[in-house]
Amino acid sequence: MMARSRSITLCILLAGSSAALGGVEVVLSPTTAGPYSPGETVAVDVLLSQVPSGDPQLLRLVQLDLSASDAGLTIVLPTTHAAASLKFWDFITVPDCLADDADCGAGHFIDDELPGLFPPGPDVISITYVGDLTDPNNPDLNENFNRQWLLMGDGTAKKIGQLRITLPAGTLPSSCPLDVLNAGETDVAFGARVDFGFGEDGRTTWRASAGEITGDALDLCATTQVASNLLLDQSDPVCDGSLWRSAKNVARLHFDADLAAPPNPGDILIQLLLPGPAFDATDLSGSFTYTIENDTGGNPRILKIQETAAPSVLTHRSWYGIRNTGSWTSASNFQMNYIVLVGDADADRRVLSLDVLTINAGVPCFAGCGERLDIDGDGRILSLDVLIANANVPSFATPIPSGHTCSP
Repeated sequence: MMARSRSITLCILLAGSSAALGGVEVVLSPTTAGPYSPGETVAVDVLLSQVPSGDPQLLRLVQLDLSASDAGLTIVLPTTHAAASLKFWDFITVPDCLADDADCGAGHFIDDELPGLFPPGPDVISITYVGDLTDPNNPDLNENFNRQWLLMGDGTAKKIGQLRITLPAGTLPSSCPLDVLNAGETDVAFGARVDFGFGEDGRTTWRASAGEITGDALDLCATTQVASNLLLDQSDPVCDGSLWRSAKNVARLHFDADLAAPPNPGDILIQLLLPGPAFDATDLSGSFTYTIENDTGGNPRILKIQETAAPSVLTHRSWYGIRNTGSWTSASNFQMNYIVLVGDADADRRVLSLDVLTINAGVPCFAGCGERLDIDGDGRILSLDVLIANANVPSFATPIPSGHTCSP
């Protein structure tokens, strides 16, 4: 996999401002180089700088709106200053904060939650300098300037925070932008915003929604190539094993990397095996559902394939193949073969009195029951499961049609 990690510069155009103020850039900079894997967490620094250079400016308000980011991204605001327990907003470069952790964030109102606990709303994070609140009825904006962010005029980038982004599990989409501007938002309470100005200078506001803040989003997927040849590691039941139910048969395929479910029925084929090797023309995949489960390590690497039809579309003592021939592009081609033996509770490819006794010993069970004892697929172990198994005693596996092998 080859991909380039990149920093995205978001240019904030300060139209109508004094020439001394210059402009501002918001830079989204991943702290680790790509390519990134499905489910990986990437730390992204957020920095501000003046370009071109101008007079130093004290920030009065900074607001970012992440609601235009891809819904598949999980965005977390980490604690960036442990002593002050502040999330995202980084006060380490504030002079008083360097001398005394207790001064970090003094005189600021911080909305640092996702979703937001305060106006303007979810996915909007903001920090407002409210000044010296010694007298809460008469706040002094000109005090405590050492507790404010000073945006240098020489183009020096100042980190204001860090976002931690977890990418979607499974095969990554072609695009998953991280957007801190939400420039299309017309409500003045939303979208990115930057305020400067105190005292005689007054207050000046620039908004993304007015075109005064422009820039691109950081796409964490676009430059990331993800392997499209996931390998099948194992299956449950094992290949050439038995499916044991009269309805809602289930098989789990374990892969070597995180995956997403096949997008369409027919991407995986489920067909009766014929000699040759050959397959019956009827594809039964539309009678099954395909969902992702986590493995023992908590990774989404198991494809659960479960029958929806009742009674089963599968015939007792017949062989079926579950295979990918290339339509499911996320995984390498494979074929898993199974024989249907309704009532095979001990997975020995026979239905005998021992299976009946094993199922009967599990009666009754209404929740969390062992899957191999649940013969009718209703999630319970009751006398009906015993009766269904007993009706198939004795049953032995028929030979698999010639030419069929498990692969990989």
